[in-house]
Amino acid sequence: MATSPPRPFLPPGWSSIASELPDDIRIVVEAVLEDNWQQLEDKVKQMEDEAKLTNERKDMVIESKDKLIALMEYMQKLNEELIKTKEEEPE
Repeated sequence: MATSPPRPFLPPGWSSIASELPDDIRIVVEAVLEDNWQQLEDKVKQMEDEAKLTNERKDMVIESKDKLIALMEYMQKLNEELIKTKEEEPE
């Protein structure tokens, strides 16, 4: 007899409960449980994707901030050089 694939959507002890149910009810309950399980898996995948996008955006913000700081430091240096040049000009 071939073993059936694992069915993680079925709660522990399901086989003892299922053995007492009529086949038509058992089939419907298993289908509902499987559908609920699939919905949960889909929601987890969606949340993982959203977390990945959030982390990517965070990394982009940090990178942009670092570039902005470097640019501001460069502008400050140019400003200081300009002030120094103006101070050295003869009147």
